[in-house]
Amino acid sequence: MGAVLNANNVRLDAATLGFILEHGEAKVCCGYRVLRVAREAVSHSGRDLLIVDIEDPEGRGRMYRRADL
Repeated sequence: MGAVLNANNVRLDAATLGFILEHGEAKVCCGYRVLRVAREAVSHSGRDLLIVDIEDPEGRGRMYRRADL
């Protein structure tokens, strides 16, 4: 299985991020303390994404499915 990293600027509005996620056919959205932005972006994308919210530098975090948000 391969993967492509699509780095995004979380300062973009949620609709723009959602478009980027949809256009790039994203399957996972992860970041450090970006859950609020990720939730909004996923709602705009229409995709069933796995969201990984990293809470600390050691990599421990929470994972959410769109249905859980």
